[in-house]
Amino acid sequence: METSLNWKIPFSIGFVGSFIVLFLLVFLRDKFIGLADNKIFNDFYPIFVILIVINCAIATYTVSVYYYRIGKPGLKGARGNYGARGEKGPSKKCDITSHKIKRFKLKKVPDPEKYVVDVSVLDNATLDLDKARIIPKWSTSNVRGPTDVSKSVLGTTVSKCIKNEDCELRENIGVKELRVNEETGEQDIVRTNKPFNGAVLTYSKNARGDDGDIHAIQFTYDKNDKVLKKSKESELIEDYILENGKIMKRDGRIGLRNNKGTGVDFSCPPHSALYKVETLHSNDTKNKSGGIKGIKFHCRDITTGEKRRLLNENNDNVYEAVYGLDPTPENREYNYSSTQCPNIERELYNSSEKVKIPGFLANLDAVSGADTGIQAMKFNYCSYYHKNPKEFKYTE
Repeated sequence: METSLNWKIPFSIGFVGSFIVLFLLVFLRDKFIGLADNKIFNDFYPIFVILIVINCAIATYTVSVYYYRIGKPGLKGARGNYGARGEKGPSKKCDITSHKIKRFKLKKVPDPEKYVVDVSVLDNATLDLDKARIIPKWSTSNVRGPTDVSKSVLGTTVSKCIKNEDCELRENIGVKELRVNEETGEQDIVRTNKPFNGAVLTYSKNARGDDGDIHAIQFTYDKNDKVLKKSKESELIEDYILENGKIMKRDGRIGLRNNKGTGVDFSCPPHSALYKVETLHSNDTKNKSGGIKGIKFHCRDITTGEKRRLLNENNDNVYEAVYGLDPTPENREYNYSSTQCPNIERELYNSSEKVKIPGFLANLDAVSGADTGIQAMKFNYCSYYHKNPKEFKYTE
């Protein structure tokens, strides 16, 4: 490797040289002025000196930075092309029939140490097979029925675009996963109760901040069956359907099919999910279908129910992620709607104690069109995480 000049050498030369130039220009002023013999040059001589010194400083900086950068190792580049094939080496006789003998000699004789294992702790120990078979589970059950939040419609309840067939109603948009059937070895579509933990969306907002639109949304979920404290594996919601014995995949996005406005994505922190959504929406007009103008998402911890901060599009740590217009009940121009999953209480098997379990949004219907955007959303039920489903009992 070629050795480059140390950047400190040109820096030192330039630094000292600048002071020498300054010294000469100041102490030989009369000589320079006499050579020029110009009144304007005499009047502007101080400015001339300052410009010369600044140019020396810039030259010193430029040369020093150049040698600093070429002497600093850069990022590893891409793998180059393979070279030409080398010359054939000398032939060797491959003898696989003669007997080979190799002897191994120990360099050190092992000296086993005696140790005692205390087995007294196993006298009263039992193996809990039930505990070993515990599988975490997402459930929609509240006592004996699903927790219903479907009465809260986010958006216009009646839109003329359905009558005009410009938009459609899509039902039961939730987490569907492809899993291998152990008996048949083929893939099956499995609908799970995993909640939404984020979304990818496009939106617009005018410069005044008093109008906006949510064009499209596709929710995400955590692929892990067991919820982890410090990590997650987010995946986009996809809609799998069975047609003529074949599994087909449809886009899980609702709203416009073309990219319009600003595209963003957000995600709840690990070990949290969406539990509350707020929106502003407009009603139908003579020439246009109503739609969602702004949306706000809230996250909370899966086991404690504590609100969690998330990163918005500006990389700020906030409790709510807002896109489009900020949904507030005080807005008088558009209609405000919200939906929120409640907590439930479950009684333990081994005591009368009740445990509070927070709920999360897990399934929705949507009215949307490829050209009309999103008219309305309705979350159908909430999902609850049971780390150990066997510790709870159902009551009539």
